[in-house]
Amino acid sequence: MTFTTNIVPLDREKHGDLKLNVVNSTEHIRDQQLIPIMAAEAVNAAIYFPLMFAKDAGTGALKFVGLVGIEPGENLIYEEGRANADFVPIDVKRYPFYVSKDIENNLITLCINETASALSSEQGDPIFTANDEESPVINNAKEIFTILQHQYNHTEAFIEFLTRNNLLIESNLNLVVDGEEVQVAGLLRINEKAFYDLDDEQINLAHKNQFTPAIHAHLISLATVQRLIDLKRDKAAT
Repeated sequence: MTFTTNIVPLDREKHGDLKLNVVNSTEHIRDQQLIPIMAAEAVNAAIYFPLMFAKDAGTGALKFVGLVGIEPGENLIYEEGRANADFVPIDVKRYPFYVSKDIENNLITLCINETASALSSEQGDPIFTANDEESPVINNAKEIFTILQHQYNHTEAFIEFLTRNNLLIESNLNLVVDGEEVQVAGLLRINEKAFYDLDDEQINLAHKNQFTPAIHAHLISLATVQRLIDLKRDKAAT
C-alpha cells in the first residue's frame, strides 16, 4: 500500500476548519521496515525491536533506525489503530505536522499533511480557535519540534562519534521464519569490543555527551529480533 502525502505550509484561511482526531497516528510509517529513532529514545525503544544503523536511500547519510519488519514494506510494530509496543517514537508524536526550513533566511515554517486521515472538519481538536488563533494542538506540535530538533542534533553527534571512532560494522541478519531463510541486508551495528577498547578520553567523551545509554540500549536491543519473528508468525496465523 502506497502512502500519499500533500505537505503544505499551515495556513489559517485554508486550514481554519480542520481538526485533529487521532493522536499518535502511525499511517505515515505503516509500510516502513525501518523507522527513525533518536538516540535519546533508545533506552525506551530497545525492549520492543532492534535498533540499528542504515544509510538513507536518498542522501546516503547514516541514520539511527528501528527495525520493525523482517521484509521490505513490513511494519510489525506500528499498525494504524494498534501497536505492539508501549513506546511511541517522536516521529509518530509529531505527525501529521512537519517543518520546512529556509536556512538562508533563517526561517522555519510549520507544515501539515493535508491527506492525513487524522484530519477532518467534523471530529477532533481544532487546529485553530474560533478567533483564528493557534490552538493547543499547534502549540503542542511546536513543542514537539523543539524537542525533536534537540534530539536530532544529539543523534547526529552520536553517529559522528561512532563513525569517527570506526565503531560501526556491517550486520546483515540471517533469520529463519517458519523454516524459510530471510536476510535483512544493509544494516550496521556497533562493534562492542571496539567500543570497550576505546581509550579513556573517548570513553569519557561518550559518557559526557550521553552517548553511552544509547550504545548499551542498541546492543541489548539486538536480542529482540526473535520478537519480530514471533510477531510475524502470529500475524500469519490470524
